[in-house]
Amino acid sequence: GNDHIIGFYVDDSIAGGQASTKEIQLEGASMATQEIHGDGRNVTFPPDAVDEVSVATAGYSAEYGNTGGGVERYVLKSGTNQWRGSLYEYLRNEAFDAGGFFDSVVPVHREHEWGGTFGGPMARNKAFFFVSFNRYTFRDAETTSILSMPTAAFRNGDFSSWPQRIYDPLTTRPDPANPARFIRDPFPGNIIPPNRIDPTAKKILEYLPMPNMAGNYQNFTARVPKRTNERTTFAAKADHQFNESHRMSASLVATDDPGFQPHGLPHPAGGQQVRDFGYWFPRGTHDWVMSDNLVNQFRVGYNRQTQLQDQPSRFDEPGWPTQLGLRGMEMATGHFPRIAWSFTGTSTSLGYNDRFATTYTASDALLWTKGAHSFKFGGEVRRQETFKYLQNQANMNFARNQTALPTAIGSTGLDFASFLLGYVDSAGPSIYGPYEPRQSTWQFGFYAQDDYKITPRLTINYGLRVDILTPLVEANDYY
Repeated sequence: GNDHIIGFYVDDSIAGGQASTKEIQLEGASMATQEIHGDGRNVTFPPDAVDEVSVATAGYSAEYGNTGGGVERYVLKSGTNQWRGSLYEYLRNEAFDAGGFFDSVVPVHREHEWGGTFGGPMARNKAFFFVSFNRYTFRDAETTSILSMPTAAFRNGDFSSWPQRIYDPLTTRPDPANPARFIRDPFPGNIIPPNRIDPTAKKILEYLPMPNMAGNYQNFTARVPKRTNERTTFAAKADHQFNESHRMSASLVATDDPGFQPHGLPHPAGGQQVRDFGYWFPRGTHDWVMSDNLVNQFRVGYNRQTQLQDQPSRFDEPGWPTQLGLRGMEMATGHFPRIAWSFTGTSTSLGYNDRFATTYTASDALLWTKGAHSFKFGGEVRRQETFKYLQNQANMNFARNQTALPTAIGSTGLDFASFLLGYVDSAGPSIYGPYEPRQSTWQFGFYAQDDYKITPRLTINYGLRVDILTPLVEANDYY
């Protein structure tokens, strides 16, 4: 199998199947969400809370569907008639690390994971409980990063030290010698007059630090604050044996996963990233022994995955597009704009991202044993919902084209000169703006299967499954 996360991309597969198409089950109910079906981030329960893990990769029964490659199945521990508990702690600290051969100091790296379990009877031989808790924290040290910031001369429009000529876009005109081409006049002395510098550009530059080293590029030593990441997970399960025929169990797994990603530039230009992911998985199961050879099992499940990602600059009032005088960006968030040029860019590519994915599941299965046959008939219904509120900050890209000679773009002009003049090469506002798409779909599955034990050494498994998926529906009819 393959299960790892690269940034926010989840790469999950079993037996060479397509990424993120596997089926994951907790207590017999699917953990799938509409956004990412086989999302490995959902497997957040404490390790010591798991009683059984199994993987079906080939030739699995008809009761398992909605999968590309295989099925991962997890069963939580249950309490017993004995009181039992455990405590654990895992610690990594630079105090225990050996330094590298060429290192003068040992890098700061602190990971701490601890937790425990406890379970026992609520009513002897009748009712039991089991709880588990897990806490993980990660810290590293402040780091140093070499960035590029515009020099004081550049900010004032003085490009006399720049080897390439800066041209005035207002002088663009057809070339008299060849009307199919265009020409421009260079700024005298490679200096942009002060009255030509865009007022919004001036305001943006107020929030960018001055270089603290020599040179036009690689001239700013930034101190990047330490990263933080933490995760808290809780799992609980209760079982009750009403009589010899009826047994019920209920469980809950909940996880809170916040984090902070710093930036080398200070607030508000840096775009420090904060996030808070949440996961909730309640489950319920009823087993009914109808006779010696007939058992019915009914299950319900609920999955909820929340993702909140943001930058602190969104909370500044009024919003930064208003403070900076950015016109035409009314649908963007209040974040500091993202500027892409040859210097270190401001902010980050992700603005305000608030979404949740919810799945409701209900299934029923009837197991009938008759002679050498073990029949199983069942059905499942799923409703999957996704809510998205995505609103990106103003994005602006600057290029040399606007201040270059049209016939020599590769060797003239400078993107920062285009920025000072207010000439944007490309820009983008929000993806969704103020809209909040709510998508939903239904899935229905029905199956029948049989395990036919012909001899003690030969069993034939056969069955039929039908899955019905309804079209995706948007609640507000946005699309």
